Amino acid sequence: MRMIMSAPLTTEAPPLSDRAFKDKMITVIPQLRAFARGLCGNRDTADDLVQEAMLKAWAARERFLPGTNFRAWTFTILRNLYFSQIRRGKFVGDWDDLVADRLLAAPASQEKTLELHDLIEQMLEEGTLEIPRESFEGSATAVSGIFAFLDQIQMRRSGMAPLVMA
Repeated sequence: MRMIMSAPLTTEAPPLSDRAFKDKMITVIPQLRAFARGLCGNRDTADDLVQEAMLKAWAARERFLPGTNFRAWTFTILRNLYFSQIRRGKFVGDWDDLVADRLLAAPASQEKTLELHDLIEQMLEEGTLEIPRESFEGSATAVSGIFAFLDQIQMRRSGMAPLVMA
């Protein structure tokens, strides 16, 4: 039986200087850009991906083993970053302008709430709307309940019969 002796995987080469590391980064950028474009198919997204990968490589420069394949090391960083973004993207929905407008619309100001309260108070005094007074007085949640009556109030103003709420 023949035994094959292999050299140890790690060599004790001195770490790269910052300048040497920068030079290696500069030489690998075109290949990283091509690889990133192949992964994501969008030029701008690929450039963002390369930039993020280069930042991560720079932050981890102490972990790079001199004498190993720098290109493969940076490609691995870029690929892992891409897969992480894809995983995160599963939880991000498509942008819908209509839904965004509804969600981002400013809630009614306190002034509008007071005007609504005064309107309902007036309608109660006139007898055109009957709501138990305790259902809306002094309660913050009741103010939101009052908004539910707005559609009914508009119906009354359009000529329908007065509302009676028990």
